[in-house]
Amino acid sequence: MTFNFDEEIVRLGSGSIKWDQYNDPDIIALSNADMDFKSAPCIREALVRCAQTGQYGYTLKPDSYYKAIIGWYQRKFGLEVPREWILHTPGIWPAARICFGTYAKPGDKILVQSPHFHPIIVCIQDAGCEPVTNPMPLVDGRYLLDLEDFEQKIIEHKPSVFFMVNPQNPTGRAFSMEELTALGKICAKHGVVMISDEVHSNVLYNGHKHIPALALDKEITDNLILITSASKGYNIMGLTHCILIIPNSELRARYEKSMCGYSLDFAVNTFSVVATEAAFSQEADAWLADLNAYLQGNLDYLIEYVKANIPQIKVIEPESSYLVWLDCRELNKTPEELKELFLKRAKVGLTFGEGYGPLGEGFERINIACTRKTLKEALERIRRAIA
Repeated sequence: MTFNFDEEIVRLGSGSIKWDQYNDPDIIALSNADMDFKSAPCIREALVRCAQTGQYGYTLKPDSYYKAIIGWYQRKFGLEVPREWILHTPGIWPAARICFGTYAKPGDKILVQSPHFHPIIVCIQDAGCEPVTNPMPLVDGRYLLDLEDFEQKIIEHKPSVFFMVNPQNPTGRAFSMEELTALGKICAKHGVVMISDEVHSNVLYNGHKHIPALALDKEITDNLILITSASKGYNIMGLTHCILIIPNSELRARYEKSMCGYSLDFAVNTFSVVATEAAFSQEADAWLADLNAYLQGNLDYLIEYVKANIPQIKVIEPESSYLVWLDCRELNKTPEELKELFLKRAKVGLTFGEGYGPLGEGFERINIACTRKTLKEALERIRRAIA
């Protein structure tokens, strides 16, 4: 491994939301979805060069920015992405919120799969819309799609939009071509705009692959808005940059019109453009490969440790993402009691499951994008607290 992910970086006191939110230096923070690693060297170097110019005015996205994104999709997936399909917004959630305001109207329903990441409900409601959930059943430790319920919910509630997270947060599912095709065809059949949030797609385990929604049939991609970012996989969340890929010219024009209302067609963060271009360049490929290998080691360690030492907790083995869903229902504790156990007694900060809707109660989410040493200490604390 060329890159050192065992380097300990003290983030406490640095303004990190993940580490400083607790006001307790004894807590190990394994909650919010960023990594305790330095970004790839090529990203850091590009940002330093940009900072040293001393010029931070209004910024055009250069040809090299578009070429990096186009090259990344060609290199990773063999997909041709025309430049005119590519739009941007400062962040995944702003993009989602603008999409809801663009493709739905107040009072409309928006369909999501559950357990669902809690901000999506706030986003939907803020747009004046109503969330409808398609529960994913947990079968033998793996979450599956309920396509019959999915179509029935569309027939019954007539949602304007289906907001999909692939890879799914918090379950870690990387949906197959067959699953994505089935979802996409149902949406196209009923005139439901399909939005695919693919921000977690750069971390994959045990040979699993990410299938971008862009790889689906034209009848599906004509009805598609793809949202992605270099943020999660390359650890540049604080630069808040989101890429949208919209093949359908009419859907694209509607989004561009909405961007004008926020002046987002004009203003763009200078450093986010520089960092995104560097992340999607070939220079970052080796770093990402080493990151995936290190995280695979962390996941293997987590699974083995929990099985041997904390059998009351079941790890829902992810296919993607450094966020791992833990089934804690055998502990027979209420959500408040689980918070007390992990946060107060174990001194480990997790993302608590009740925030993911009713299907999240009794579950917790742990972030394993940390040094192996930190992960070992956190798991040992949890073991002791439960014992």
